[in-house]
Amino acid sequence: MSKRENVNPETFIIDKEKDEASKNKWQMPLKTTGFTTNGIAINVKAFECYCMVDIQKTSTRFWVKMNLQGYAFNPWGFDNEKEYIQTMGKFKWQFKQITEAGFRNYLKFLTTGNQSYLRIAQRDIS
Repeated sequence: MSKRENVNPETFIIDKEKDEASKNKWQMPLKTTGFTTNGIAINVKAFECYCMVDIQKTSTRFWVKMNLQGYAFNPWGFDNEKEYIQTMGKFKWQFKQITEAGFRNYLKFLTTGNQSYLRIAQRDIS
């Protein structure tokens, strides 16, 4: 006899409500908008996309391009966007989720170029 022959199918109960709730937990974004310098909306997959917003039915997520040490990308600094770290096997810049206040300050930095907004946003990110 195998293990499958000993199993009674009536002992397993499927909770359909729980299954529907788990499907709704991982929602695809309704709209994703990326931003570049001067606050211009851009395609999220473009290299010049420095921050983005995911709008979902129940929530909104904010993302900023950051390096592996946790610093936000500065397009007017010495940051090389396309830099690839050979030893770690991944790109230096990745999007990380941040608070709404940090996102607003970073977007102000991108529109004005004022370094003080970048510092304030960096405090909210860390």
